[in-house]
Amino acid sequence: MKRLIGVGDNTLDTYTHIRTQFPGGNALNVAVLARRCGVDSAYIGAVGDDSGGDWILESLKKEGVEVSHCKILKGIKNSYVEVSIQEGERFFESSFKGASSLLELSQEDFRYIQNFDIVHTSIYSGLEKQIDELRRASKILSFDFSNHIDDKSYILNILPYVDIPVFSIAEMDFDQIKSLTEELTRFKPELIIFTQGKKGSWVYSEKEFYHQPIVKIDTVDTLGAGDAFIANFLVNWLSGESVPKSMQQASEFAARNCELQGAFGYGKKY
Repeated sequence: MKRLIGVGDNTLDTYTHIRTQFPGGNALNVAVLARRCGVDSAYIGAVGDDSGGDWILESLKKEGVEVSHCKILKGIKNSYVEVSIQEGERFFESSFKGASSLLELSQEDFRYIQNFDIVHTSIYSGLEKQIDELRRASKILSFDFSNHIDDKSYILNILPYVDIPVFSIAEMDFDQIKSLTEELTRFKPELIIFTQGKKGSWVYSEKEFYHQPIVKIDTVDTLGAGDAFIANFLVNWLSGESVPKSMQQASEFAARNCELQGAFGYGKKY
């Protein structure tokens, strides 16, 4: 069985309109949602020694995600971001960096990471200073750049270490995607994932572009939909499925994920 580990960011997605917090964060979400897709998964991140950090770890354990290398930072509050939902779409507001931003991986962590088939992290994980060591510990390294496509210096510094870059590019047309891809392929990634919200997704693999429309459902909350797509796609692709089939299944999985609140549930009133 293939194994995936999420390394880096976690947060408490704080829904101010219903005074409820949900565990979240790109690296954490991908680990949890990959586990729901049937693979062994783990998560390494830094959490606070407060009720928020406790809730993060408790939800991971309930999902069967290995957390033995998570760091509980004494005297530090857990990271959070305030979120509002308007007609099913999520909007991020204020945030607090907290414990997650203070993650520092040890040599023991890197040895542990070597046991996994794929490692997923993100631009929000703050691991730029350790990206070289993370690359050496990873069989395959997936990195979510989110929507930070204009920070070319950052992208060009990180891309040489990444096998599977992921970008959120809701406003781009296909010509712009092709132009961006030309820049990215200089670094010879295994494949490139582009998510576009309601417009679906694109994957560039072996000199071919593949498009997948969204699966339309009655949306409750889109938070975590992109992470659900990434997790399911990586699991399917790692298992030997073709890119188009992996995209189709990932789109269906992401749609089902939009039927619940939060990235993967576990809402708690505050």
